[in-house]
Amino acid sequence: MANFNSLLSYSDGILKWKLGKRINKEAGTIANTGYKVFKYQGKMHYVHRVIYEMFAGEKPKYIDHIDGDKLNNRIENLREATPSQNQCNHKISSKNTTGHKNVFFVPNLNKFRVRVQLQGQRQDLGYFDDVESASIAATVARNQIHKEDRKSTRLNSSHTDISR
Repeated sequence: MANFNSLLSYSDGILKWKLGKRINKEAGTIANTGYKVFKYQGKMHYVHRVIYEMFAGEKPKYIDHIDGDKLNNRIENLREATPSQNQCNHKISSKNTTGHKNVFFVPNLNKFRVRVQLQGQRQDLGYFDDVESASIAATVARNQIHKEDRKSTRLNSSHTDISR
């Protein structure tokens, strides 16, 4: 594991190199995944994961951008997450034809199905005649399921720079 605190400085969601020919230059470019990444010692690193590691001193399996913005790497916007928490902020899939999260149109029934996921298990909540009713049911279910997820603690930083 690299000691990123000795290689990089952090300020307001941005990492800058402390050493070498890249000194004071921002670390990272936007990858095709939409996340900012940089290469160090032949390995690609996600900027948000490095920032979290620099503050927390650990590398959790999942890190969530609380506001859903993959480029907002401010420490206040990052939290260790469960897979379920990480899914809370995902945007609606481009394959979604209803425009509503967890709501799917079933053509042969001419109804809208609501399906949510809880700890990796799909939960079908039923069929609805209109998309608005289905969307309300999906929102209520998500709020109940993820109530505790949203209360999860965040790393609190009173510092804007953790250069050491």
